[in-house]
Amino acid sequence: MAVQGFKPVVPILFLMWIVSLSLLIGSTNAQTLLIDTFEHDTVGKKPSKWQHVKGNAFDKNPEAIVVEDPTKPGNKVYSQTGLRVYGNEGKKAFDDFTYEFDWMFDKNANVNLAWRIQETATKCYYATRRRGGTHLRVYRLNANSSLLNENKDKWESLPNTWYVMQIQVSGKSHIIKVKKRQWLGDRDFNKVNPFAKFDDDTYLKGRVGFWGALGATLYIDNVNSIRQKRPD
Repeated sequence: MAVQGFKPVVPILFLMWIVSLSLLIGSTNAQTLLIDTFEHDTVGKKPSKWQHVKGNAFDKNPEAIVVEDPTKPGNKVYSQTGLRVYGNEGKKAFDDFTYEFDWMFDKNANVNLAWRIQETATKCYYATRRRGGTHLRVYRLNANSSLLNENKDKWESLPNTWYVMQIQVSGKSHIIKVKKRQWLGDRDFNKVNPFAKFDDDTYLKGRVGFWGALGATLYIDNVNSIRQKRPD
């Protein structure tokens, strides 16, 4: 996340994000799995820390690229049009983790975020913001999709607005929090109630990533994934 050319408040908020993240990482029970602000990447090129996970019907959709943030010129972000599945580089599978990221979409469309992605793109968990902007549904994908938050999927969202999502998984437990981003680097989830909470042990480890948008562009920024070690 670039800070040059921003008003003074932006670097301060960026530092707040770094400090809060450092405090979490600094815990003796935490391990850094992934951090990506996309500032090390080149605009117009593929994001270097993410790989296409093949296996669904959308493998020939456009590749993800790095672009300037439509809301903050000079800030680099991940951009994806279409429904390819992308996971963290190296095919490294994570088991227990907290996965956080900023996300935005430019049109009223179905938008998808994924975790515990398996070797093929047709096996994972995913959250999908539904066209119409009133629902956010969570599914287990195993060739077919199984809804995991039935009757608990009401959530309003608008295009061209940054949101923040936090996904916590430990064993079979999944807890998802989501909110509108208040500032660049916002990670204050202390007063945010879980949007979805469920147990499912179909996949106990996998990659984290994104599943793009149907008929729109998905933007991602400020990704971090931290592993909270289980007590002995």
